[in-house]
Amino acid sequence: MSSSTNVLPWASARIPRVPQPGPGGLIDANNFVGEWPARRLNGSPLPTGRQLIEQRLRLMDKLGIRRAAVALLDGVLLKDAGVANAELHALIHNHTDRFFPVYTLNPTFPNAEEHLERCRQEYGLAPGTGAVRLHPSSQRYRLDDPRLDAGLAHLERLGLPVVLTLQLEDSRMHHPAIQVPDPNPEDVTSLVRRWPNVRWVLAGGRFREIQAIGAKLPSEARAWFDIARVQGPIDSILMLRDSVGIRRLLYGSNLPFVEAESPILELADARLAEDEDAAVRYRNAEEALGIA
Repeated sequence: MSSSTNVLPWASARIPRVPQPGPGGLIDANNFVGEWPARRLNGSPLPTGRQLIEQRLRLMDKLGIRRAAVALLDGVLLKDAGVANAELHALIHNHTDRFFPVYTLNPTFPNAEEHLERCRQEYGLAPGTGAVRLHPSSQRYRLDDPRLDAGLAHLERLGLPVVLTLQLEDSRMHHPAIQVPDPNPEDVTSLVRRWPNVRWVLAGGRFREIQAIGAKLPSEARAWFDIARVQGPIDSILMLRDSVGIRRLLYGSNLPFVEAESPILELADARLAEDEDAAVRYRNAEEALGIA
């Protein structure tokens, strides 16, 4: 009997199209809605908020993404993250069965604590209902900034997962006015080790960043990596499984910067064992984000 009979039925190499995922579908751990000043990522003319959500839900249905942890893309560059969080809530609060809200926090902003409290009191942010996203590279604060430590101490007490943006897009695509430095893997590793009780989703890393950070984390570290921007080398998912551990890997799309189909094909081509495949598709995200 050919060994190909043991391949997962959704393995992409068997069919010339994006495959439907296996039982349980996908949870997208790294997802944005909203606009970006340098590119029309959602098409032109710009869709309304309602149209944008309808488009995203159709895409999720098509690809088998049953839930997405979503932040507002505009919040990366808006000075007042409170505006971004209010807009995110308005966009998705009627679709919490499909969208898991991830609110933007800039811990160096003077009223960052007020922003967080508004998310809790007005939008229902709590463990299991949402997360917080940090953009240190884009918002230009260091990972050893004492204001970041103060914010993390608060988030730790609240039991909220933290999505830390490593990168949004390839640096070659950056607009000249929005040049964002690549993350320093040693600084990220130090931050995660300094806050071992925080649940970290390290989002948007390439193969080399994931491998460099993951290799230096203790086995008990509560840190996960999405695979949205892992686009090589060959057998990259298998190599990360062996070096970082399958329990740390999450499906993520990095929409709208990356075509959501790309990481789906990467995962399918890895031809993981059934339990490992399900872990990356949705089980690890349930643990990392506290999604019931």
